[in-house]
Amino acid sequence: MSIDKKQLAAITSAVFTYIKTQEEAASAPSSFEQHYVSSFVVNPQNYPSVWGLAGRNAQMTIRSMMQMRTFK
Repeated sequence: MSIDKKQLAAITSAVFTYIKTQEEAASAPSSFEQHYVSSFVVNPQNYPSVWGLAGRNAQMTIRSMMQMRTFK
């Protein structure tokens, strides 16, 4: 299978654009971080606890495993 120069340029451009977009998204603060950081500055009681976040993450993992029918 041979790829001509135009196709190779299009593929390369698409890959670099995708990588650049992902890097920009990773470096930008999420809306979750913006909400809780701003609410922490105003009121420290609104900031989520580490234990609460870990528990929520575990619940979401178990739910996704059940949806994928990992447990039978």
